[in-house]
Amino acid sequence: MDSLRVNADLQKDLFGVLLIEVQVNGKDFPDQDSWGVDLETFFDAINSQKKTMRFVRGCGDFDCCGVEVSARSSTNCWEWEFERRTLQIPWSDVERAVAEVITSVEQLSDDGFGFGPQYLEERLKYFRHKLGEVQAFFSGENKS
Repeated sequence: MDSLRVNADLQKDLFGVLLIEVQVNGKDFPDQDSWGVDLETFFDAINSQKKTMRFVRGCGDFDCCGVEVSARSSTNCWEWEFERRTLQIPWSDVERAVAEVITSVEQLSDDGFGFGPQYLEERLKYFRHKLGEVQAFFSGENKS
C-alpha cells in the first residue's frame, strides 16, 4: 500500500479554487514541484467508480501547467492512476486526510479567502458528507 498525507494549509489559486498539497509515500505529488489538488475534484473523487482529480502548480492555471489523476474506490483502498502506474491509498489515510482538510476549512479566517460564509458552510457540509462516506467505507459498511 502507498501512503497519503496532506498539507492542510489551504491555498487559493488565481481563479478562486481552493487547493491543498499532497504527499504520496513521503514525496510531493505528482513530483517535487509545488502542486496543489483542487479540493472539489479531490472530494468528488472519493468513493467514486472513476473520477478525475485536477492538480495545478505555479500560476494555478490548469491549461498552463495542470495534470489529471484518475481515482476510483476499491474494496480495500482508494486507487489513483497516474503515468501508467496505480497507487493504492489505504482508507485510513484517506479518512485522516479528509478530517485534516475539514479542520482547515473550519478554521479559515472571517474573510474565508474571499468566500462568503454561506459558500464555506455549503462546502463544509459536502466535505463532512464525504468524510462520512469514507468512514463508512473504511468500516466496511459500503464495501462492494
